[in-house]
Amino acid sequence: MAQYSLQGIRVITLDVFGTLVVPNPSIGHIYARILARHRGGETDGKQRQIEAGILNKRFPKAWKQVRTTMPEPLSESAARAFWEKVVRDTYADDCPQEIFPVVFAEVYTAFAKGENWRVLPGTRQALDALRFLGYRLAAFTNADARMHHVLVDLGLGRYFEKIFTSTELGAAKPDPQAYATIASRLHVAATDVLHVGDSLREDVEGAVGAGCRAAWLAPDAHFKPAGAIVLKSLLELPDRLRFAETKPLQYKPNLRGPLKAFKGILEEDPKWKWRKPPKSVRDIVANLRDLPEEAAFGRGRRHEEPEQSIGSAILEVASQLRSEATPMEVLKEQWSKLAGKFAEACEPRRIAPGGILVIHCENAVIRSELMMKSRQMLAAIGKLPNCEKVRRLSFQF
Repeated sequence: MAQYSLQGIRVITLDVFGTLVVPNPSIGHIYARILARHRGGETDGKQRQIEAGILNKRFPKAWKQVRTTMPEPLSESAARAFWEKVVRDTYADDCPQEIFPVVFAEVYTAFAKGENWRVLPGTRQALDALRFLGYRLAAFTNADARMHHVLVDLGLGRYFEKIFTSTELGAAKPDPQAYATIASRLHVAATDVLHVGDSLREDVEGAVGAGCRAAWLAPDAHFKPAGAIVLKSLLELPDRLRFAETKPLQYKPNLRGPLKAFKGILEEDPKWKWRKPPKSVRDIVANLRDLPEEAAFGRGRRHEEPEQSIGSAILEVASQLRSEATPMEVLKEQWSKLAGKFAEACEPRRIAPGGILVIHCENAVIRSELMMKSRQMLAAIGKLPNCEKVRRLSFQF
């Protein structure tokens, strides 16, 4: 049986339909639009909406009925035959038989295009966070090769090391063999795999039966299935995994200010856990490479793009640290901005008595250029934290 612990996860596989993407605006709308184009005559928007609603109701019934009469399609040709039957039963008598072949061909092709699908809210942020935390990601769907095109069109393909479809594996969820094959192809043990999906039977029971961990994406779930966790949103998963891999740690009162510079890392949040015990404010900067995900993916994040949030948080922490930094530390940090294109040819060495900043520069031409810019450089230096005592520049070689 799959473990309850989320520690030690190496690979996360994700279902596609209903977990990452859904048809846009709906299956019925796409079917109705294509049928109207081939049936001839004009169909107004209101009539199209009515037809779409009827087709949306027919589709799940047709799909379930075909599932009972045809085996799970495990090849591309079988998948096409399966969907031809589903589409025919969904249209019923609304689609004349003489035009059905061309209508079906367009329907089948339509669902291979990203424009007819939409990414569910929070999906990109969750995948960004999981990748940032170092997990290997793969997509696993009971679908055919069309899903490759859909994920690439929607910009999701780049997140996945592999995209597995049942027609390519020769096995479908919930068959344990499908999960075992994926684990083998990714060169990990089944217990190292966490599968995420919205189907209790296919995604949860199938994964648990294969020895994998499982996460059930079910916003309205009223119970917890054995061997799995329940997610209200895919955005919960990065936090759940990160908290599982860390140990609770109290931090000192003098660190509260800098910690609050990270949106989402608040003292009041009882779930916050730190990877390494910070002993001083400067330790926070040393750990920035380990812990920027809170700034990027915390509940209070201010930017959609993780890079923006990380950069903003680092700047805020740095601004707090500058009150402790020595003038020379600040000057060296800002030297490339102060000296511009000459920064590599000269460097600040020390601050002599009387507020004289000694700058080492061997090139006489560059020294001359910098001396001409002394007034502007002094004005810029005076605005830097702890550098207001610098009164004059001295160039040496």
